[in-house]
Amino acid sequence: KEWNDEGFFNSGRVDVDHFLSLAESAGAMINKAGEALDFGSGLGRLSQGLAAHFSKVTGIDVSPEMVRQAKELNKLPNIEFLANTKPDLSLIQASSKDLVLSLIVIQHIPPPYSLQYLKDFARVLKKDGTLIVQIPSRRFRSPKNTLRKIIPEKIFRLKHKLTKSDQPYVTMFGIEKSKVVTLFREQGLSVLKANPDTLGGEDWESFTYIAKKL
Repeated sequence: KEWNDEGFFNSGRVDVDHFLSLAESAGAMINKAGEALDFGSGLGRLSQGLAAHFSKVTGIDVSPEMVRQAKELNKLPNIEFLANTKPDLSLIQASSKDLVLSLIVIQHIPPPYSLQYLKDFARVLKKDGTLIVQIPSRRFRSPKNTLRKIIPEKIFRLKHKLTKSDQPYVTMFGIEKSKVVTLFREQGLSVLKANPDTLGGEDWESFTYIAKKL
């Protein structure tokens, strides 16, 4: 309710500029004349930011309604939005993207689906293409997080429902850093940097991975 369209999409441009700069400082050679994929594009906040740097941007989201609204809000000619409810990215051609970007998305997708998407990120990248993806690793040690290991998730959902919060309940999933790095290497990616971030929230250790397709 505090956002307007201009501020919302400007925040996407700021974030894209930041993460592209972070990737280049890690040694990524980003072909900004090429094509980018925004995975989990929502209303197109990051897609519109990417459009200033790439000749074509494809935004993919699981929600057809999000895709519909993203199209309505978009006025840039070099962006297309696609709804994808498949547990993979088979609708995207192999070796077709110069950049894959995904922030605050994988953390809401349960394994093994998230692992399949990570493999597909590698598949759709061109040689020397760049992957920028944020993934929580594990919960920090705290009394609250200890309880989360003991108490079933459905109890927390029920508590949230009973408090009648106006905020949606969103489940979080993590993938251990060592497992992510191993998977990327197996898929032909070289991890240039695993940068600690705060995108997973205060309870989670989280990293933004920057990788290059070999």
